[in-house]
Amino acid sequence: MTIDEKNRGQVTPEQMYQLGNCYYHGENGFAKDRAEAYFWWRKAAEQGVVKAQVLLGHLYNDGTIVQQNYNEAYWWWEKAAESGDLEALHQIGWCYAEGHGVEANLATAVKYYHHCAKNGFTMSQLNLANCYLESRGVEKNVNEAYYWWLKAAEQGDAQAQFNVAVCYLKGIAVEKNTQEATKWLREAAKKGYADAQEYLKKHNIEW
Repeated sequence: MTIDEKNRGQVTPEQMYQLGNCYYHGENGFAKDRAEAYFWWRKAAEQGVVKAQVLLGHLYNDGTIVQQNYNEAYWWWEKAAESGDLEALHQIGWCYAEGHGVEANLATAVKYYHHCAKNGFTMSQLNLANCYLESRGVEKNVNEAYYWWLKAAEQGDAQAQFNVAVCYLKGIAVEKNTQEATKWLREAAKKGYADAQEYLKKHNIEW
């Protein structure tokens, strides 16, 4: 199935985004066509569909379908961030952390991560915890690192759950507590987190 020229002008912005998905995955009667997928995703992004703008940022950042272009990736994420989209704001923070599309500035990256983390965005919570642990853009603070790992763990993120478990095993920011560590290791293992599974197997603990 294809969209002829006559009907292209009748497609709504949201439908443009969905058409991009159909062409990319080869769903709903549409043959897989990456170029056509990009065409519709870009049209949707230009019409203000935020999720399409975020997606274009990832496409340009990863060099998927289109040639890798960090400046273009940053531009689309910045566009999406105008609506307050947390993923876009997180990615802008990541751009500042890595120096992709903008001059690297870890302190600015932390500000973006902190905003998104406070609003429940898991990846920002993880990145912010790592910044506190490694003193990247902020003073080292293991208590803050633990706090944000716990926030992400409570939302079901396996990596964060494993990190919280390590804190309880080693007494980082909390008192050592094998029972609490095992609880979080089991949660991470159930989600397929390899390090958690390996630890539990080594200690003959079922999950």
